[in-house]
Formats: sequence, structure tokens, C-alpha cells
Amino acid sequence: MSLADAVNKGEGDRSYSPQYRWYVVLLLTLAYTMYTADRILLGVLLEPIKTEFGASDSQMGFVSLMAASTYALSIIPLGLLADRVNRRNLLFIILSGWSIMTAVSGFAKNLIHLAVAQMLVTTNEGGGAPTMNSLISDLFERSKRGLPISIWYCGISMGAFIGFSLGGFLADSYGWRITFILLGAPGALIALIVLLTIRETPRGMSDQVAPDRASRPDFAGTVDFLKRQKALRHAIYAQCLSGLSFMGPIAWLVSFFHRSHDASFALAGFVTGLIFLTTGLSSGPAGGFLMDHLGRKDVRWHGWLCALLMVSGGLFFGSIYLVPSLLMAFVAVAVWQLLTNAVSPITVAMISNLAPAHFRGLSLSLGFLLFHLFGFGLGSQLIGLVSDWLANERGLNEADALRYACMVPVIFHLWAAWHFRIVARNAPDGYRRAAAMEQSAPPSGAEAAL
Repeated sequence: MSLADAVNKGEGDRSYSPQYRWYVVLLLTLAYTMYTADRILLGVLLEPIKTEFGASDSQMGFVSLMAASTYALSIIPLGLLADRVNRRNLLFIILSGWSIMTAVSGFAKNLIHLAVAQMLVTTNEGGGAPTMNSLISDLFERSKRGLPISIWYCGISMGAFIGFSLGGFLADSYGWRITFILLGAPGALIALIVLLTIRETPRGMSDQVAPDRASRPDFAGTVDFLKRQKALRHAIYAQCLSGLSFMGPIAWLVSFFHRSHDASFALAGFVTGLIFLTTGLSSGPAGGFLMDHLGRKDVRWHGWLCALLMVSGGLFFGSIYLVPSLLMAFVAVAVWQLLTNAVSPITVAMISNLAPAHFRGLSLSLGFLLFHLFGFGLGSQLIGLVSDWLANERGLNEADALRYACMVPVIFHLWAAWHFRIVARNAPDGYRRAAAMEQSAPPSGAEAAL
């Protein structure tokens, strides 16, 4: 019996026990935790870096924009690699690279040096999420994919807790330079564990697709498929707007608490991180469970659920910046996160399901590209620009200028909900089209080795 026959008969995956599959999910969740901690560290350290280098809000936002730009430049090539080469080896290189460059950021002598170091961090990060998601997707069939991806997505909440709480504590105690160095180191160890303990999974294994039909995609073919796959296209649009809704404001949260409520970096970082941890560990898996449960009755619930969460979450998001006390602001952040933390993993699971196995890595890369470019890059820069404009042109003090600038993303919550509604309407046809394309994909040769 050939390997293709074994896969199609469901026998080719016997060596991948349930314990191994969940081990991979948990290890990649740990990797995603450090990915997030390193990624948000710049936002946590904005104020002490700004003070040392004498920078403006716009200049600090520009550093985030440049980092997001190199992420955007690297994610498509790395997404193509994730569809072509040994993903375990690729992930080892990516994890090692971003961890080392995070530590190097602590040695920056000026804002330009810091920007270059952060650009090299995000160059490596570009392939991390698509590669990890692609590996997990091949270990679980479509109808059961929501929960493992949601658990993997808990890495964002755990990473946010580490980045905010430990980052804030280290910044107050030892300075921002030591913080970069200490939080950059663990990722290198995780990279080694990935290399030594994870095996490359046959592409399309859990979708009953033979390996020779699940490799070697081309960019033009993916773009052509996106034009015809309306649900997938709007899921990516919604993911982009989710980035603007979530990541831009998150980058400025600690600064907002410090300026408007006179909170120390340690206190603001710890409480914010704790909120992200508790809400993420609860609402993320709950969202994945609801996606799988409601989706068995009607797959349109995948989009409807996200739309409802974005609308309700947007209302509480705006209240963060209007309530009078620090405690009430923390409560508003908690409710906002509780409602919206499930949106990103559900969206990623939808993209994984709407893209055939041989286009999955690149499709995920497009979504993550827009999420991070608009979220970490343009979102942070937009808030910085609006804050400086309100302070310089309208005469507001720094605290109020940042407060009102951070409220702009309410619009993006509602805009994303509109796209999720379109996803829901087109999801049934989209899932059928992806499954049909997997079975009709032409053979394309053996997988390359990295």
C-alpha cells in the first residue's frame, strides 16, 4: 500500500497518537507565548525608551510601523516556504532568530539602532504563526480544529501576561535594556526543543489528502483562488480590521494607564497582563468550543459569532478611556478582552478551513500579514499621530490626547463585524469549495527539504 493510499484510508496517521498531537499543540502554544511576549515588549517599554531617547509619540509609533513593515515583507516568502519545506526545521530557524534579535534590542544606542533590531525581530516572526498553525491544522480534521487552534491562540494571552507583568516589573527594577535581554533568551531554548521533539507532519493528512496533492503551491494560484473564495477573502479582511481593533490600542495601554491614572509601569503591566492571561485562557478555548459546537449545526455561526463579539466588544472598548478611575478602566479592559479574545482564533480556524491544504500556509500568511501590519504597525502609528496632533494642534495635554486617540479603533470593531457577517453568508459554499479543491489538486512532486 502506498503512502497516499494509507493517508486516504486513514491509516497513515497511526504513528501520530492523540498524546503526540496535543503535545505539539502545547509546545507550539509555549512558542507562541514567547512570540507574543517578545512582540509586545516594545509597547510595554515605550515610555522609558521615549524618555531616554527624547522621542515623540509619533517617532515611537514609527518604530512600530517599521517593525511591522519588515514583518509584511517577510511573511509572504516565509508563508510560501511553510507550504514547501520542512516546517519543523523552518520553525527552529524562525524561533532562534527572533529570540536572539529581541535580546540584541537591549544594546541599542539610539532610536535607529532599536528600530533596526526590532525590524530583524519581525523579519523572523513573519513565518512563525503561519508555520505553527499549518502544523496544527494537519494534525486535526476540520470539524475538530477549532479547539486546538484556540488553545494554541492562548499563547497570545500568556505572552501578554509575561510581556506586560514581567516586562513592567523588569523595566521598573532594572531598566528597559535588561528587560529585552532577559525576555529574549527563553525562545532559543524552545527552538531547540522543537527541533529535537517534533516531526514533520504530512501535508493534508487530517483532511484525507495525499502528500503529493498537498505541496508546491504557487502565489498566482492562491490569489486566483482568493478571488473565487468570497468567504476566505472577507475572513482575511476581517482579520486585518481585528488587528487595527486590538493590537494598536494594546501597544499604548501601559502608556495610557501611566499618563491618565498615574499608574506605575509595574502595576499597569502586571494588572493588564493578568487580565489578558485570565480572559484569554477562558474565552479563547470557549470560543473554539462554541465554533465547533455551533458549526456542527450551521457553519454560518462561525461568522455570526465573531460579528456579535466584535460589536459588543467595541462598546466596552470605548468605555476604557471614558471611565474616571483606574479600577473601572481595568474592569472595562477585562470585559473587552473577555468578549473579543475568541475572535482571532476563530478567524484563524476559519481561514484554515476555507483554504485547501496546499494553499493553507500562504493564505494564513496573508491574514497574519494584514493583522500585524495594520495592527502593530499602522494601528500604533495612527494612535501616535492622532495623539501628537491633538496635543500640538488642539492644545490637549499628553494624557487627554492619548486618551482620545486610543478611541479611534471603535470604528474598526464595527467594520470588522460587517465583514464577519459576509463570511457567515458565504461559509457553506466556501467550505465545500475548499474540500473539493483539495481532492482535485494536481500532483506536484516530492516535498523539499530545508
